[in-house]
Amino acid sequence: MISESVTNVGTTMGEAASESYGRNHWATAGFFGRINYDYAGRYLAEVNLRYDASSRFSPDTRWALFPSFSLGWNIAREEFWEPYTNVVNTLKLRGSWGAGQPEYDKSLYLYPDHAVLSFDQYVGKYVAD
Repeated sequence: MISESVTNVGTTMGEAASESYGRNHWATAGFFGRINYDYAGRYLAEVNLRYDASSRFSPDTRWALFPSFSLGWNIAREEFWEPYTNVVNTLKLRGSWGAGQPEYDKSLYLYPDHAVLSFDQYVGKYVAD
């Protein structure tokens, strides 16, 4: 059985717990909420709350709240912009801020952020390092 003292799924099947198994397997859970506000099609506001958990953290710090917000201004809806609507009919200025979660190790990503290609002279094809 999985418990606070036995946290590796492999041990329930008679396998020895290993660092490599625990490093690549974890569980996450999360909740997300969003509120949007639009005043006269000109002024925009958005507030987001994300409440996430990860098995990679200790039980007392497993859950955390991550807020974010943004403010926007639809310049194209202002009276002074009317002469330019035939050229630019939509123009929005938006700024945002958000708190992130630094738990993920780049080595665990399935999609690499970059790849280095080298030519293998013996095989005659490109391989990714």
